Amino acid sequence: MRTIIKIAAYLMLFFLVVLAIAVPVLCEMLHLIPGTSSSDWLGFWAQYAGTWIALIGSSSFAMLIAVHEIKANRVTELRMYKIQ
Repeated sequence: MRTIIKIAAYLMLFFLVVLAIAVPVLCEMLHLIPGTSSSDWLGFWAQYAGTWIALIGSSSFAMLIAVHEIKANRVTELRMYKIQ
């Protein structure tokens, strides 16, 4: 069961990364946004990359904190039951 969840998480992460790269590349290649120049795209890519870096960083940090708290709660519950 645990391996299935890990595989699903990795697949979702892979899908998000591919989507995050593919959408802007397709917009640039197909010229879906008329009237833009190369410098406009440079600014867009910088903001886009910064957003993804911030999202991945904050999400990873939140997951680490959540896992640590869950483990700490389990230890506390086990100690409670041993005392009684």
